[in-house]
Amino acid sequence: RTKMGKINKVVDKFVVHTESSKGALIEEFGISCFKIEVIYHGIFKPDHLPIKNSSDIKTKFLMFGIQSYYKGTDLLVKAVSSLPKDIRDKIEVTIAGKTDDFLYNDNINLANQAGIKWDSRYYTDKELNQLIMDSDVLVFPYRNISQSGALLLALAFGKPMIVSKLSSFIETLDGFPEDAFIDVDSVESLKNAIIV
Repeated sequence: RTKMGKINKVVDKFVVHTESSKGALIEEFGISCFKIEVIYHGIFKPDHLPIKNSSDIKTKFLMFGIQSYYKGTDLLVKAVSSLPKDIRDKIEVTIAGKTDDFLYNDNINLANQAGIKWDSRYYTDKELNQLIMDSDVLVFPYRNISQSGALLLALAFGKPMIVSKLSSFIETLDGFPEDAFIDVDSVESLKNAIIV
């Protein structure tokens, strides 16, 4: 709070992407609402959207983007590994994106046992667009974040999503059904959303 007070004196405006982020700056750092500007993040829409092959018999779940603890990657691994085998046989789960080494090493064995495809690398835009198009459900079990570029990208594809009940996500996804949101940091809530 002391450091923010010093920064506050030399900054004319703080730019955030959501009203909830603005509220957090006011509440946590005492910044005047007049010094905070909400500029809504534009949604990136790819120029050429590939066509999904509709003959797939498994429901494909995808978690994409740079993977780290706060994004809840381990929650997805634990949720899928706790599913009954007959349900796991009906789904295909992919984690796509460069992953924090500790997180990856700590969870890859469980992911492999659960049949999760986890490719820890950077993807080209074309590869990522194809992965998203080939998926049926996009998963964002984040523990905390003010805004997610991956979520905003996902909106351009119009796919069903499973999303943590974070204030910034609720605001961004205004109008989404209640069952699209899962409890924060809850393997059980995520597991139940996958089953539905």
